[in-house]
Amino acid sequence: MAAEVEEDDLLNFAGIVPANIAQAVTEEALDDGDSSDSSDYMADLDPSHPNRQKRHRAGQPRISQQIERMLGEANNMFVEKNYARSVELLTEVVRLAPHLPIAYNTLGLIYEQLGDMRKAVQFYIFAAHLSRDTQQWQRLGHLSRELGDFKQALYCYKRVFII
Repeated sequence: MAAEVEEDDLLNFAGIVPANIAQAVTEEALDDGDSSDSSDYMADLDPSHPNRQKRHRAGQPRISQQIERMLGEANNMFVEKNYARSVELLTEVVRLAPHLPIAYNTLGLIYEQLGDMRKAVQFYIFAAHLSRDTQQWQRLGHLSRELGDFKQALYCYKRVFII
């Protein structure tokens, strides 16, 4: 399945996300049939399981105070339209905590505001892999279709049914 991702060029984040992080997170998100995923899933369901992660805020894994501060500052910079500083902070968040969909989603919002929808959709796709949200995948299918990327649109629509 990873070869399919490379073929679809879903890992091209224009140099913002380091290649090793993009590869690791995408492989983790796309590895639906792996037994370790099912054991992690079972660990999340069973409160007594030794591998269960502590979660808060709508099922998201706990994050450090440093990451929370950086995300807060990045969001403030986004609201103030200081996109360069926001991208800088979010890139560091991705480096430190590549499993957080909010960082990729916010990067998508920034590039959407800057008018670069192709790059925005790439970040939204990365966030969708991590959040496993079917509505987000549907939206991405529509956006990809509007951009004329029918292969990517089909991929997004397929993800709705896989999740």
